[in-house]
Amino acid sequence: MHKKLLYAGYGYMVLSAVMNYLADVVQPYLRRLRPASSETTLYYGLHTGFNFGQAMFGLTALLLLLNGADFFSRRSGAILTLFAIAGWFAISFAFTTFAPPKINLAIVLALLATAAFLNK
Repeated sequence: MHKKLLYAGYGYMVLSAVMNYLADVVQPYLRRLRPASSETTLYYGLHTGFNFGQAMFGLTALLLLLNGADFFSRRSGAILTLFAIAGWFAISFAFTTFAPPKINLAIVLALLATAAFLNK
């Protein structure tokens, strides 16, 4: 059950990052909702970096889990993940005004905290 929760948590992290990227960057760009300006560049850059970092962290964790490495099953992997999620929470509270990234991070945190609890 512990491994399944790790797969679910990191898989959901990747999925939510891709979906947030499509909703926050691709969709407004294709619909031309934001006029060209430095503010628009910062908006797209922030959301691209935020979602790309989340997706790459989740993909790295999934690849390590699939290859049999138990780094993310141990305490050090859980601490690294906790710091990464805390950083994403800080960015989302400081720079975004909408709730979906915060909700997705809370779901990932709940899944991974449950996996860490069941690993004992």
